[in-house]
Amino acid sequence: MKIKNPNLSIILSFRNEADVLEEFISRVQKVLAPLSYTYEMVFVNDASTDASHEILKQKAALDNRIKVISMSRRFGQAECVFAGFEKSSGDRVLYMDADLQDPPEIIPELMRTFDREKADVVYTTRLSRSGENFGKLLLTRMAYRIVHALSSVDIPVDSGDFKLLSRQVVNHLIDLKEQGLYVRGLVSWLGFKQIPFYYHREARFSGKSKFPIWKSSGPFISFIRAIISFSMFPIYSVLLTGFILFNASLCILFAFLGMTFFYNINIPSQGYTIAAITSIGGLQLIAIGMVGLYVGHIHQNTMGRPRYIIESTINLNEIS
Repeated sequence: MKIKNPNLSIILSFRNEADVLEEFISRVQKVLAPLSYTYEMVFVNDASTDASHEILKQKAALDNRIKVISMSRRFGQAECVFAGFEKSSGDRVLYMDADLQDPPEIIPELMRTFDREKADVVYTTRLSRSGENFGKLLLTRMAYRIVHALSSVDIPVDSGDFKLLSRQVVNHLIDLKEQGLYVRGLVSWLGFKQIPFYYHREARFSGKSKFPIWKSSGPFISFIRAIISFSMFPIYSVLLTGFILFNASLCILFAFLGMTFFYNINIPSQGYTIAAITSIGGLQLIAIGMVGLYVGHIHQNTMGRPRYIIESTINLNEIS
């Protein structure tokens, strides 16, 4: 069966999910079978080292609605999502994780909400998160709220990588050429009509998270991308900190001078030296660190490298 312009493209960025892929495909097929939607599933393999590719190869041989993109090496979740965007053909595009924490069973309701509200984006907001420890939940909630507070655009809190987008929104995302992608922020930055959908997130179906918050740099990198890409607060904070430190050092200096000349209190010269070095050194370290982040971001966007390199594909010739 050759699919042209399916109603729905489901984009799945993953790495080493061999233990859940068959269950995911089965549940999606079961959910969408009674509906009139034509669909495709575009799996983007971020250089998995387990049996994920072989499983998908077998599934794709039986169902050409299953598309597979394999990266030449690890490029990251956001880059894989964008590869899926660029290779998909659906009138609407849903992107989500393949670990089944985001239940496929709510896809039909997302589609109905999309149609009923005449939305361009339906973003999911988690009311609860099963199977995650208190430390991870606390840090995740804090990170969402920090990004929301500092961002120059309204990025919803507790809203992750589980969204339904119109083709118009996806095309605008594809047109963006920046590196260091933060997909959640970019979707918010585009604007259009965006509607929340509230749900309860489930525990992983099987296995362990491929981005554990204590062992993986992925969550931290995503957090830094959000701050650097969508907030000028770090630069403003450096200026404010420099202003405060400079004025504080002047106050301390004048206090020392006053104590020496008016009260004959002998202030050792080391006191002046230590105070000056500490304040100036601290200011320099903060300024250099923050400026370095922005310079690195600029450098990354001027190198001209592609966001990703595709090693192989399966069934993508069916897309028109």
